[in-house]
Amino acid sequence: MKFKQLKYDFMKNAKNFCFSEKYSVFCTGRRAFICSRKLDLLFTAENLSYVYHAFISPDETQLLLISAENIFYLVDLYDFIVEKYTIRGKYSGNLEGRGCWSLHERSLYFNVCNDKTLNSALRCYNLNDNMSFKDLLEEKYWLVSIMPVKELDKYLLFGLDRKKFELDQTDCWNMIWFDGVSFEEYPVENISGDAIRCAEYESETNTVIIYGHKKTLRCSVYGKIAESISLPEPGVITASFSGVFSDMNMESDNIYELKKLSNAFAMENISLYDSLNKVCLSYDRKRYYVGSHLGIFVVDAETKSILGKQKIDYGVWNIAELSPNIIVISTWNGVKVFEIVD
Repeated sequence: MKFKQLKYDFMKNAKNFCFSEKYSVFCTGRRAFICSRKLDLLFTAENLSYVYHAFISPDETQLLLISAENIFYLVDLYDFIVEKYTIRGKYSGNLEGRGCWSLHERSLYFNVCNDKTLNSALRCYNLNDNMSFKDLLEEKYWLVSIMPVKELDKYLLFGLDRKKFELDQTDCWNMIWFDGVSFEEYPVENISGDAIRCAEYESETNTVIIYGHKKTLRCSVYGKIAESISLPEPGVITASFSGVFSDMNMESDNIYELKKLSNAFAMENISLYDSLNKVCLSYDRKRYYVGSHLGIFVVDAETKSILGKQKIDYGVWNIAELSPNIIVISTWNGVKVFEIVD
């Protein structure tokens, strides 16, 4: 199996992407390239502030761009007018790209927080009522992710239960389902000692994939862990603190001091098992595309054997199958498109 890279110049500085039936969007932080599904460039949104996450509305008429700061943008996909909004009120901390469109109403949902108190809430903006908003699920959780699940007509959230965490209880992470009115909350079993970065619903298996800092887990829609997901041949990453700065043209004396500090804190030549950042099932359900800190892997969905792999510097953070055997991946060195050739 070979990976044939397809070149698109506007993607070289992009860090993330999203797709719908009509559109594809690529974000660099300062720009968002809005393209057709066939990757023809339609419009470039300029002068954005740390935007790495994009979401196309269910009716494909608007684009939501969420900043790492307390800012978001709405782009009309007919005339490409861009409007900027700033988070206000009690919870006005940085969004870190966490939010989504409503499944039905013209609304937006964001995980909002107060930077000083670390309290958080789920905020709903009403686009039909002059962007009025209400805060839900206040104070109970530190919310880390939200995604709409069309198949279940609900929203999937994950949050750290603040009171349980303060009491050092092991079941402090909760899976939270929201139907637009009420919340169903389920403790996630056996995840103590790790922190959830994000999660997603896999419709083909009716399960939820949880991405932690240490492990990637598959669980039921009620929070029960079904399996730990890992590569059949886990790689080992060797890294060093001083090596991060080696290509930054720093003075040799400074590099020497950094290396001494790194050795003192046992941060030089660290070896860790590779961890997974993204698991994506192919259209035909025969393969999984797996992104890790070492690169991209193609795994047989039935046997779990590795069919092919491609080393990617600094790892793969997101994957989507654009069409059969055509995948798009995000890396620190830009978004890349590969054709998988058997």
